[in-house]
Amino acid sequence: RPSPTEPVAATPARSPRRRGRASKPGMATRLLHVLPGFGTGGIQTQLAGIANALGDAFVHAILPIDGDASCLARIAPGVPVEVVSPPPWARAPLRRPLAARALLRACAADLVVTYNWSGVEWCLGNRLLGDAPGLHCEHGFGVEEAGRRLARRNALRRLALAGGIELVVPSRSLERIAREEWGLAPRWIRVVANGV
Repeated sequence: RPSPTEPVAATPARSPRRRGRASKPGMATRLLHVLPGFGTGGIQTQLAGIANALGDAFVHAILPIDGDASCLARIAPGVPVEVVSPPPWARAPLRRPLAARALLRACAADLVVTYNWSGVEWCLGNRLLGDAPGLHCEHGFGVEEAGRRLARRNALRRLALAGGIELVVPSRSLERIAREEWGLAPRWIRVVANGV
């Protein structure tokens, strides 16, 4: 397991098309998690708990956007996990979707799981340029959007989450926001309360 301060390079792509790759006997399903950071916090602790419960049936590639991977200490020995990092040029906002595409191809993920606002651009990159199914988890908002969401962010969320991306939220309030402000159809929204 890499140390939290030393991200490893993404592994080479296994095939040009990854849908259904994990259905082959003996191959673990590969998940790419893109989140603001993997320091100790609510989402991070929840992800570590889920990874531990899933055991070695899944390989978890974790991309902490801020570079903090200290929550790796909460993942049990024997759980396949690696930390990946985007290319340096991905810091430019207009290049992030292309960076997402390059990393998605390198990671050969069976499912891309994105979290909160920081993961929306990666969700969009996967939707438009990738070929793995996507799942976006929205747990809440920062101070700048606590009372009212920003119009430009709502527009990007609407674009990123359209077209069959599943959305998981922990409350009915977030479900309502997803329907009314982001224009998502109820069939694409799953409410899973925290602690379940």
